[in-house]
This record gives sequence, structure tokens and C-alpha cells, in this order.
Amino acid sequence: MKLFVTIVLLCLVNTLHANRIDSLKSDREVIAFVSELALKDYNSEIYTISFRKKGSSPDEVQCEKTFFKSDNKNWEKADFNRDNLTDLFAIVSLEYKNNAEPFYKCFAIVDNGRGQFIVHEIDNFPPTSCNIVKLIYIDEQPAIVFGHYRTRYTTDSLFDIDTPYANDPPHNAVKYIDTLVYKYESFIELNRDLKNQKIKSIFFETGICFGQCPVFNMSVYDDGSAKYAAIGYNSKTGDFKATISKDKMDSLMGLINYLNILSLDNLYATQATIFLPVN
Repeated sequence: MKLFVTIVLLCLVNTLHANRIDSLKSDREVIAFVSELALKDYNSEIYTISFRKKGSSPDEVQCEKTFFKSDNKNWEKADFNRDNLTDLFAIVSLEYKNNAEPFYKCFAIVDNGRGQFIVHEIDNFPPTSCNIVKLIYIDEQPAIVFGHYRTRYTTDSLFDIDTPYANDPPHNAVKYIDTLVYKYESFIELNRDLKNQKIKSIFFETGICFGQCPVFNMSVYDDGSAKYAAIGYNSKTGDFKATISKDKMDSLMGLINYLNILSLDNLYATQATIFLPVN
């Protein structure tokens, strides 16, 4: 199972924003709401923000044949975290005003019940890519089904670490249909075959990069004790200890079990200019 890394923006809101999604009625209101929370970096004088037009891509029909049929809904209200507060699913189009091809962003905006809206960016993609996203329900649980292709690099070196950094590395496109549900305060792939593995400890470390990437390692143990070694490019350096509360530990272990950690790939890489080793 895969944990989908989402861009999470913590947007503090006052009482004026409480249950604000309930009041959204029109496309214009939804665009304004999404723009305010998730698209602040896109200047309205440079970008036109709207909704995706059905049939705007010549490859859309073929994509639907490849994955599944989309629908005409660019936005829809739901309750992703099942707390009886209204959340929002939306796919918006951003077009640079020099008539360049638009690109699309898919968001799930969740009211966490603590006076905050959490913005999860599910994906962004150009109109020429074969990506289809829509909202469905599984046993009354809102879910996001996502049809797309992933780039899979072939193995060509020791430890597979330099494959994505080579010039035009060998790769192929693999078809995926993922079903994402909201659990553990994020969207993760639906798992119908849960495993209950005994986890004694978790170790995480980062290495140096070509810039000022934080270098550290961290260990978390099943009794809630944790050790953190801040080595370089951190706000503080040194060795630190802490105790994680039982509810946080239960959530962390639950997430790892839900992901079925032993089924994850050994390598997750991208073509990037900064090389940050992570273990």
C-alpha cells in the first residue's frame, strides 16, 4: 500500500470560516474559496482560475476507456473524516494568461473541527496527461479514485540510487488505479487486507545534499520513547530525547500497519536536481 504524500496547508480560520463549506452554492463561490486557501501563490492577474471543461482534452475519451468514466462534477461536498462536518472535493484549472495550455489541481479540503481547514493536494497534471480523478463512496465512506500512469525506472546500478539522475534513464509507464480514503489525518490507499504486525522500533535518517538540507536521524520505540540526533543544517544541533503520548503512538503504529509497510517498494525516486539520501 502506498502513502500518498500530500501538500498539507494548515489554514487558521476564524468563526467566519466555521462551516463555510456548507454555504458554498455556486462555481464562483467554490473557486473563490479554493483560491483563498490553496492557491494564494497564483496571482489572479497572471493566472485564470476556473473549472475543468468536460471534453477539453482530445485524449479524454481514450483515457476514460483506459481507466474509468469520469463525471461532470468539478466539485462536490463530502465528509471525508466522518465527523459530521462538511468537507470539499474540487478539481480546478489554472491557465497562464499568455494562452498556454492549462493545468489542473485536485484538492480535498477537510474541516478538522478545530477551527481549521486542512488542504490536501491530491494531484496536479497537464491536460495532455492521462489522469482521471473522481469522488466515489465505499460503504458510505467518501473515497477518491485516481487513474494515472507512474514512471517506473529500471535497475541499472548498485543500490538503484543513480537511476533517476542519469540522462534519459530507462523507464516505462505503468497504469495504476488508486483508491484513496481519509485515515490518520491524510489520504492513503484503501487497504482491504489489514495486517497486525508487531513493530518494535522505527528508524529514519537523512543524508547530505548539494544544498542545506537538514541532516538528522531519529529513532522511535514501541514504548513511546524517542531519540533525535540533529547533525547539520537544523535550527538546533545535538542529541535530544522525548516521550510520545499513547494516542500518538497508537496512531503512528496504526498507520504503519494500515500501509502494510512490508509491501512498499525499496526505492522511491524522482528526477530532481537535489539529491537527498533518506533511509
